[in-house]
Formats: sequence, C-alpha cells, structure tokens
Amino acid sequence: KEYIAATYKGLGTGDVPYSITSYNTSRFMGIGPKFGVNATSMAYHHFSIVAKLAAALLVGAMHSKTTFNSMGQLNPTPVKTGLADQTETRVVPEIDSQLGIKYAIAFASGSLLTLQAGYKIAVYINGINQVVPTALALSGSSFNEGVMAIGSSAQVQSDLGLNGPYLGVSWAF
Repeated sequence: KEYIAATYKGLGTGDVPYSITSYNTSRFMGIGPKFGVNATSMAYHHFSIVAKLAAALLVGAMHSKTTFNSMGQLNPTPVKTGLADQTETRVVPEIDSQLGIKYAIAFASGSLLTLQAGYKIAVYINGINQVVPTALALSGSSFNEGVMAIGSSAQVQSDLGLNGPYLGVSWAF
C-alpha cells in the first residue's frame, strides 16, 4: 500500500492565492508462486553467511483512488473532487534478495536458537498505480474560487522498492 499527499500553492488571476492538495492511494494484494535459491555457508564456528535470491508472479486486485481538495480566496472551504476509485486485476512480478550473517546455537535439548542480520531488497514491478490529471480545464478565475476542474487524466504505473537492514530471531524446539 502506498499513500501520497501533495499540496500545491500559487497565485491565480489577479494574484489571488489558491491551494490544491492531491491524495493518491494505491493498494495491491496478490498471491502466486515464488521460486528462488537460498544458500548458507558456514564461515566460522557458529557463524554462517546467508544469501537469498527469489522471484514471484503475484496475481491480485489493485485498488487506486485519487481525490483533490482545492480552495481559493473566494471560497476558503475546501472543494473535494474525486478523480478515480477503481479496482483492477493485475499481475505484479516481484524480485527479492538478501545477504546476511547468521549465528546459531544448538542446545542439548535439541532446540536451536538462530540470530540473523543483514540487508534485504525487494522490488514489486509496476506495483503502484496512480491516476493523475494530465490537463486542467481552467475557466477565468476557477482557482480563485477554489474549484479545480480536470480536463483529462492518465494512469501511471511505477515500481515499489523496499530495502534496508533486517534482524531476525528464531527458536526451533
């Protein structure tokens, strides 16, 4: 899920101030097969190096919603304009990898405590959908009145990338 809010401020006809706030939400939930390799190499005593590379094809519903609040000096109350509220079935490829260090302790009872830390990257290709205006229909002092009229719109897809350090603890008993 991604949520973006952007505010634009400026001067309209006769230097009258206006403000437009755009709210974009994109949510994808899908399922599908995931294939990959997971390798662990013993480094020193209880320490191991862990590497993983995997890919998936996720099929599911993508919901996109875009609304705008606009206001001007003549109408200080925000006017809400809905541009999109749609759900589509999509296929989203996903690629992820990680590289880390693992420390494992085996206990006499047969249980195993594992601590793992490293860096992980995940990319969802075209996992975000936004509906954005491509042209505004302006009439005289529409911004001054706090009204935003949308002339045309387009859908824009972009990738969602998640990356950063990770820490994991597991206990098998």
